[in-house]
Amino acid sequence: MKIKNFKQMSLSKILLLILCLANNFATNAQSIITTGKIVSEKKPLELATISVLDSTKKQLLKSAISDSFGNWQLELKAAGNYVYEISRVGFVTQIITATITNEGKKFETVELMPNLNTNKEVVVTSKKQLIEVKAGKMIVNVDASPSNSNATVLDVLEKSPGISIDKDGNISLKGKQGVVVMIDKRPTYLSAQDLTNMLKSMPSNQLDQIEIISQPGSNYDAAGNSGIINLKMKKNKAKGSNGSITAGLTQGFYLRNNQAITYNYKNKKINIFTNISHDYNKRTQTLSVDRFFVDPITKTPLSRFFQDADQIRDNNYSYAKVGLDYLLDSNNIIGFVTETNISNGSENWINKSDIFNNSNVLLSKASNTQSTSQKNKNLSVNLNWRKTISKTANLFADLDFIGYNNSKLQNLNTVFYDNAGLPTGKNDVQLGKLPSKINIYLAKIDYEKTFAKGQKLEAGAKTSFVKTNNDAGFFLLKNNNWEVDKLRTNNFDYSENINAAYVTYAFTKGKKWEFSTGLRAEQTVSKGIQKINDSSFTKNYLNIFPTIFASYKINEKQNLSVSFGRRVQRPDYEDLNPFRFYLDQYTYELGNVFLQPHFAYNTELNYSMLGGALNHTLGYSFINKAMTDILEQNEQTNETYITKKNIANKRNINYSISFNAPVTKWYTTSIYAETNFATINGNLNGTNEKINIRNLMFNINNQFKISKTIKADIGGFYRPKGNEDLILISQMFAVNAGASKTILKGKATIKLSFRDILNTQKFTANIKYGTVDTRLKQWNDRQTMGLSFSYRFSKGIKFQTAKKKEKSDDEKNRVK
Repeated sequence: MKIKNFKQMSLSKILLLILCLANNFATNAQSIITTGKIVSEKKPLELATISVLDSTKKQLLKSAISDSFGNWQLELKAAGNYVYEISRVGFVTQIITATITNEGKKFETVELMPNLNTNKEVVVTSKKQLIEVKAGKMIVNVDASPSNSNATVLDVLEKSPGISIDKDGNISLKGKQGVVVMIDKRPTYLSAQDLTNMLKSMPSNQLDQIEIISQPGSNYDAAGNSGIINLKMKKNKAKGSNGSITAGLTQGFYLRNNQAITYNYKNKKINIFTNISHDYNKRTQTLSVDRFFVDPITKTPLSRFFQDADQIRDNNYSYAKVGLDYLLDSNNIIGFVTETNISNGSENWINKSDIFNNSNVLLSKASNTQSTSQKNKNLSVNLNWRKTISKTANLFADLDFIGYNNSKLQNLNTVFYDNAGLPTGKNDVQLGKLPSKINIYLAKIDYEKTFAKGQKLEAGAKTSFVKTNNDAGFFLLKNNNWEVDKLRTNNFDYSENINAAYVTYAFTKGKKWEFSTGLRAEQTVSKGIQKINDSSFTKNYLNIFPTIFASYKINEKQNLSVSFGRRVQRPDYEDLNPFRFYLDQYTYELGNVFLQPHFAYNTELNYSMLGGALNHTLGYSFINKAMTDILEQNEQTNETYITKKNIANKRNINYSISFNAPVTKWYTTSIYAETNFATINGNLNGTNEKINIRNLMFNINNQFKISKTIKADIGGFYRPKGNEDLILISQMFAVNAGASKTILKGKATIKLSFRDILNTQKFTANIKYGTVDTRLKQWNDRQTMGLSFSYRFSKGIKFQTAKKKEKSDDEKNRVK
């Protein structure tokens, strides 16, 4: 979607337009606001719950929590008679009946009396379903499934509804790649491969929830053509001094272990929170590749290349997070969060390759060993501020710095043999030194205002600056001396500035209709410099991204909603880097300096039944010149390389159905099924191709409450034979199970988990288009048994933390 005149507007004019719209909305809307104050023994009472009920049906309409000064505020859609219920654990509940006019109402101070029959220590527990479906998103409660214990975050993602992960760790949502992964509503700023490595290292006991958002609004960054996955980490929300200690062991092919400590302290002014964890992970992988090379013109067979590879991956991952929220006064909260993670790992490959002629007669062999050591040191710092402008308006501001300092040392040794297995003497020994440094600077401001009759206005702006440096030094061993490989050694600098502004407006129409519309503008200015070849590129473009949502409440049990949005997928930073990254002597990755972002147009229709327990979703998306991973081959050298190109248009139709509800008091089930129909139409390796894609996915989890202290679950997924973009994947399935028991009066939990019980989660695929004909088999160390122990050294009543404005920057997701 392009508007000629809009592209000529400066960002300052866009911001002026947003402010004018905000002023117009504020001038033409009124609010029905009710306020009051709660005290106990003449002191302000924090964390009291104020619930508004319909005076006739006694149905809950609104609720709020009193702040540290005992003040509360509630907005009503219409004047009328209401019942106000004021309560807090440990106090006697107060009931007030009131008539509210269009002018609103300020209640007199209400005093709650202590309930003398209440125990001094109160433990609040909650029972969560594994899957919750809410407006615009699906939530996975990780701890609700005991089989999630002792797993990695990537393992938990893979078994979540609508999410699939390919053999290289690329994450897809509802059959579409290009998903943005966030942690605590903050971007990860990592490429697909680096993100996968991090999620493989993170233990699942750090994770609280997974939020799956297939159609984000304009207040989110436009990045991610298939939506957003937000990983909510655990954070102790109890007043006073609280924390937990967790330790676990997992037995796969090798023994793995993890440990984590959380600590939280809160009083009326300060909230301090920390999270420290360590994970040691060692696992194996086996890969076989069968490639057939043909003449590009005649398509007659030329040769065959068969490869077997075994890998051992070893990684130590340490993570620390420290944060502080400070209440300056009743209208201002400031916060500080810093995170660091350090990863030291190694990968060791043993590759054996056989090369055959077109008659399948063995011509030669090669043996390759690759040893890679990698160190990653990442640091992020966030400063945030929340300003309560009035009872109905808030302002949020964030400043961020993210720094990555990564180094990789790669040793590649290849020995060549003749068809009889005798060395030819043409050995190849290479050394690669691959450091990379990335600095990201962000500033963001958001404004929100609520009005009467369900109206809400949001507006904001963001700017980000990214600088990356990749210095690839390759060396060849000749006559016992290391010589610079001038064909592969290179240095690539990339800088990028994105400026964005948005406005959204939500309102209701009667009691049945809810609407939301938004507009986002993003300007991108980027520059890349390849120093060795003295080449560079510069890009400058401005795009707009509209979003529209509408919802109709059919009755108390049924709801119908529709949404539309335009989104963008930008290249990962190193996808633009035009030099090679070698996997082995015959296989490498190659960046593409001409790669362009692609744009997706997404429409989704949702029908909710049985009070949200049963959901049907129908989606359609169109991507123009989609970025696609392409395999290309050199028939003369038997080399294969992967690169990204804007080669084709892609259309996708998706249908999913989910059911999440308790069947009995002791049994709850979550069932998810999805089917995708897609078409890729474009030029692949010099040939015009039209590829039809069909795939299915089934996911089920059954939870059982055996007793008050024992829970168990069993579930799994099944994928019949189907396509994943250009790859035809054979059927794959897995069964997982787990059990948990609380001990020590609810302060500790023991969990036992079993993953891939039948050892069936193995990847087999064919890739065939143009001159490419490749068959893959991959087995990962997934069959595991785990045992974990968690101890909470204090538990208390939850409090309401300062709400931070959601952020959805995409820079981290593009770091490679």
